[in-house]
Amino acid sequence: MPEPLYHYYQPAAAIRASGEDAFSFLQSQATQDLRRAQNNSGVYSLWLNHKGKVIGDSFAFREDEETLLLISLFTPAATLLPHWQKHIVADEVELCDETGQWFGLACNDPARELLADECGNAAAPRCALGLRDKTPWYELFWKDAIPMQYARGVLKRKGVEPLCATAMELRRIYSGLPRVPVDLGDGDLPAEGGLVEDAISFTKGCFLGQEIVARMHHVGRARRGLFRLRGNGTLPAALSPLLSSHSDKPVGDLRSGIQLAQGGWIGLAMCDLKKIQSVSKIKIQNQLAEILAKDGDIK
Repeated sequence: MPEPLYHYYQPAAAIRASGEDAFSFLQSQATQDLRRAQNNSGVYSLWLNHKGKVIGDSFAFREDEETLLLISLFTPAATLLPHWQKHIVADEVELCDETGQWFGLACNDPARELLADECGNAAAPRCALGLRDKTPWYELFWKDAIPMQYARGVLKRKGVEPLCATAMELRRIYSGLPRVPVDLGDGDLPAEGGLVEDAISFTKGCFLGQEIVARMHHVGRARRGLFRLRGNGTLPAALSPLLSSHSDKPVGDLRSGIQLAQGGWIGLAMCDLKKIQSVSKIKIQNQLAEILAKDGDIK
């Protein structure tokens, strides 16, 4: 059985939407079917512009008929709020920024079971299936630091130590999962980050950017995708261009990465699928990097 693992953090955004039109408005904007959201069980959604490009993401919890709580791990409230506000015309919707008031704890299945055995339902007033690596992880949220600290205490008494932010980034990059909006942002389509299955409902009805996303899903294919890279030098700056080692032609750009303690670095890059087909080595900031198989292990 895998060992219990967890990480505690503060989300980048926590926004409460309320009002007579709050649900219908957000349902028209979200890629996910918000009817599936419950008070204690959230759903994961992307938020797109009219061109189907990714503005941000969040978990959505439906507190009652007129109130939703939206929590994003990495997309700032300063990005999400203006995006929603510019689409509110005659809708009765109030958006309240509660960022800084909410606390998060990400845990894998074994750690979640330890918490459930010790704390019962009190351990997770808000819970959603997360995207931390290829195994099931859960995001638990509290609007009070005290119960979160209690949950941490439970895990500590069980001998479970927290993972740092760097360790979590390594797990994410190893798994090839995008951090929105860093790896997948306003110049990218959901399919290019592999988030269609996790974040999009094609049966919920219309949403902003749906026509482009649906067309790609049903009759087209993504022209770009995320690839894992490994280099032996210093981690290059984000958005550094990638060049084919054979032709020096551009094939993509680096989105995120981590310097490894043992030397070198790993990262995620957005690449043109056609241009990258026959390339195994790329140039980036005067060093060579290796493109790793999507399903291969990074040792």
